[in-house]
Amino acid sequence: MAVGVDDKSAVLGQGLKALFMKAYGDLYAQAGWRDLVTFVKSTDDTEVYPWLGDLPEVREWLGERQARDLAGGDFSIKNKKYESTIGVLRDDIDDDKMDGVRLRIQSMAAKMAAYPEKMVMAFLLGALSSAAAPYLCHDGQGFFDTDHPAPEGGSVQANKVTSALTSANLWTGIQAMMMFRDTRNNPMGIVPDTLLVEPCLAETAIKLCNSEYHADAAVANVGQSINALKVFKIKPVVCPGLYSTATVANANWILLATQGVIKPVIVQERRAVEFAALEGESDSGFTRELYQYGTSWRGNVGAGLWFMAYGSTGAA
Repeated sequence: MAVGVDDKSAVLGQGLKALFMKAYGDLYAQAGWRDLVTFVKSTDDTEVYPWLGDLPEVREWLGERQARDLAGGDFSIKNKKYESTIGVLRDDIDDDKMDGVRLRIQSMAAKMAAYPEKMVMAFLLGALSSAAAPYLCHDGQGFFDTDHPAPEGGSVQANKVTSALTSANLWTGIQAMMMFRDTRNNPMGIVPDTLLVEPCLAETAIKLCNSEYHADAAVANVGQSINALKVFKIKPVVCPGLYSTATVANANWILLATQGVIKPVIVQERRAVEFAALEGESDSGFTRELYQYGTSWRGNVGAGLWFMAYGSTGAA
């Protein structure tokens, strides 16, 4: 005996929700972007981050404690809402075309699981080209900038350059990050561990980071001298979201230090991913015989610690 559409729709939403949440959970658990971010559970429309910035050094306790105010008290990230919705005709349910519906639901789950990475890459790409909101960080400068505030007795610090990805320029970036100093002019001990590149730099990045011997064609005796960059064990990661050009010399690349408690980028979540269904008794189900299934998320992405990142827009 054929199953009536009313019997199907009675369990349709529940089944599709379970399908969506399982697919989403599996893909989210495998997401590589989570290594690049600090995840914050938001409790308000806008989150203020007074704790961003450098922390005081450990010191010998002589006399009284020396308390230090938290930096960046007015830096904040405002939450936004995001959604994705599909429509399914009742006729498709009547005609047992559920395999296609399930594939669309799983595809929706994949899109939602990947969306935070898209947001993170969009933030980094935007920050490479703009020092205005929403790409500001806790010190009031652009996340990538050439004049972050100088430490006591020091000079301004830069984590943005315009140079092609070569062995020499990668060394310059590594050394710059290792020499970043806090507001009291203490070295922060940062060592980069990840190299993000846009697609046209994939081969260059992999060779520079992983080759046993020197891989930079601009260096004398290439292929004969030891590749000292390999000592840092920097992980090359190709990011389609950083795409700007197909010209190697002008392509984007970003060094990141991701091993700290606070990462280069913040992902804040006000409301976890949800799945909802409007079926037979809804307005669209009744008037148009169109069932709707949607997912939503509330949160946002913003700057973490600028000194955990060093970016280049290429030589142009």
